[in-house]
Amino acid sequence: MPSVQSVPIEDIKIDQRHRGTDPAKVTSLAESIRSVGLLNAVTIDEDYNLIAGRHRIEAYIELGWKSIECRVLNLTGLKAELAAIDENLERAELSQLAHVQALARRKEVYEGLFPDSKADAIRARTQHKGNGKVPGGAGSAPPENKAFSQETASKTGQSVRTVQQEIAIGEALDGEAVAAIADVPAIADNKAELAALAKLPPKEQRRVAAKVKACKAPSVRAAVANEPGGGGKQKSDPRPFARLEAELGKCLRSIDALHKSHPADKFHRESLSHVKSALNTIHDWQKATRR
Repeated sequence: MPSVQSVPIEDIKIDQRHRGTDPAKVTSLAESIRSVGLLNAVTIDEDYNLIAGRHRIEAYIELGWKSIECRVLNLTGLKAELAAIDENLERAELSQLAHVQALARRKEVYEGLFPDSKADAIRARTQHKGNGKVPGGAGSAPPENKAFSQETASKTGQSVRTVQQEIAIGEALDGEAVAAIADVPAIADNKAELAALAKLPPKEQRRVAAKVKACKAPSVRAAVANEPGGGGKQKSDPRPFARLEAELGKCLRSIDALHKSHPADKFHRESLSHVKSALNTIHDWQKATRR
């Protein structure tokens, strides 16, 4: 059982791989912590490297508190990163973009820890089953020798096919394109839009993402349709269903997470914030269609 102890925040080391924080979520979390306390301790390793809990740390900093409760795990390297990814995947506030990126990175980490989980290694084991010889691997076999997609599906509650589809999206997305659309909820929180972007070559991904970012197109698919050879000029749709769907999805996930952690606390304020965000999205769409 991992120990829990109070650790000075200034002693916790935060690696660059930890995703940035959302100021609005930090403020909301700080208000919740002030009211009901910290429900889940931050996770660190024995050298005080952060494994999970960046938003909780920032909330404590916003409150002016100097120390935070931490679970101390005996994990290092890839095992620590895998634990951090798994904790993030369990949280409802991840955008679709963050989710597919986390799955893609989880595959890299998992197969780095367990080379025998790779598809070719599993095929080789199956082929050699009859002669009693099992090819060795550079690392230990994963639990039940499951392939990554099977193990992740059982952990996340998704189907194997869904996991495979989302990994494919995460692996295909270009880093520069991702940076451009990361703060555009209509794209970052819409799997269909991300899938459309991922199908493009990296150079085209960057061009399309830049157009959407600059509000020169309301969606990836609209931007592609307006490219030479992309299907001709697309008519403006006065009903921005894709954007509204993305915003409402984000709102529902946030409210669900809020309700599960502390029912009814700051519920109306959080709901109002997302409604305003939905209205702002409609305004952005209207500006884009007038260009």
